Amino acid sequence: MPAFAQTQQRRSYPQPLAQENVAPTQDSTQNAPTSEETAAKSNQIEPLIRVEIPEEDIIVGQPVVVRLTVLVPTYMPKPPVYPNFEVPNLMVRLPERATQPISERIDGETWSGTTRSYRLYPLVAGDFEIAGQDLIITFSDPTSTGAENQVNAPIEPIQFTAILPSGAQTLYPPILAQEFTLKQEIEGQQNLEFGNAFTRRITATISGTTAVLIPELIPALEPGPLRAYPKSPRVTETENRGVLSGTRQEETIYIAQEGGTVQLPEVSFQWFNLQSQTLETVTVNGIDLSLAAPPSPPINTRSMAVFTLFLFGAAALAYGVFRRYRRTVSLWFNALHEQLLATERQAHRDVLNAIHQKDLGLSIEALRRWKSFYSFLDSRLENNVTSTLTNIGGKEFNFPSSPVSTQDWDALKRSYLTARHDAIQQNKRSKHASKLPKLNPTGVQ
Repeated sequence: MPAFAQTQQRRSYPQPLAQENVAPTQDSTQNAPTSEETAAKSNQIEPLIRVEIPEEDIIVGQPVVVRLTVLVPTYMPKPPVYPNFEVPNLMVRLPERATQPISERIDGETWSGTTRSYRLYPLVAGDFEIAGQDLIITFSDPTSTGAENQVNAPIEPIQFTAILPSGAQTLYPPILAQEFTLKQEIEGQQNLEFGNAFTRRITATISGTTAVLIPELIPALEPGPLRAYPKSPRVTETENRGVLSGTRQEETIYIAQEGGTVQLPEVSFQWFNLQSQTLETVTVNGIDLSLAAPPSPPINTRSMAVFTLFLFGAAALAYGVFRRYRRTVSLWFNALHEQLLATERQAHRDVLNAIHQKDLGLSIEALRRWKSFYSFLDSRLENNVTSTLTNIGGKEFNFPSSPVSTQDWDALKRSYLTARHDAIQQNKRSKHASKLPKLNPTGVQ
């Protein structure tokens, strides 16, 4: 494994030539450096830089401490501008009091500077390379009072390899920790009526590594009688003397849309215990849900009122017939009522009425009944209506800080009207194409 236990850059600098309480001789006067020579030597002064990295194996998820030391022959009026070690799949952290002042004796003189410790956490196994960068250093010129030198000191590339311990190489995802637990919480009844909500919450707690390595906890649900509204995961992390720990919490709200049974699958992970060097398994049980069938559609009051007026208008004329054929008229009345409620036009009115009332459950049921009239509905238009409806449900159940607005319901209405217009046109084209051509063409002699 490539390692850089100590990378050192150092260049010599001129020593002061003046001597105290010594009269200048002719030779010394002749050999005294000019101001141009002093400036040239001053420009040759460069700081000393050391980069240290451990040589032992680096485990995925465990910290690599990289120490960067900067020393100058005088002092630094400004702090160094340190490089950024960010690369893909590598998490960089600066611990508390990461930068400390130091001093060292070098060639009999005291050099001062700072040392900074980086903690690098590889998130995957493999080779890592941090490209060479410049470290900007400002320090006082030892040959001129008050003057400052600024240099861009190059840092060599840093390379290392992260590995998985023996016994953890088959893990996917690779969870390596001192401790890893799962906890499940549920809210709501497992026997759901139409429109009722059920909440599943799973919390994973990890110790000895970063919570970023915790994978997705609640699997996605296939489309069906249950609609899922997942919340954004909440990840928290703490650090104690370089040892990370944290939690990841996921929560999903499920809304019953149709009758049937649904099983929320169990969640299980294998993980590698860094203390015992063994594989362990954590599991939370699956959940069986029973969904009641949706209720019968409500009677449209407006249509009922129109029908009632019609009935009263014809009552005087049909009164005598009604007394004689009472049973027959009653059966006819019930059949007519059912036909009125079973038309596509009535289903269309119910959808618009549900959207106007801004009722999510009523809209889902009305759209389901309307769709039953068009088995050939274009999937793109249907997905547009579904995504708009899902957006409303997500805001209503997941994001109280962003409530459902009138614009959201208007968007649902537009997407529905577009889908209905396309369905009607496609239905007309289908009927026209189904007509048979004439058996005896005209114009043939």
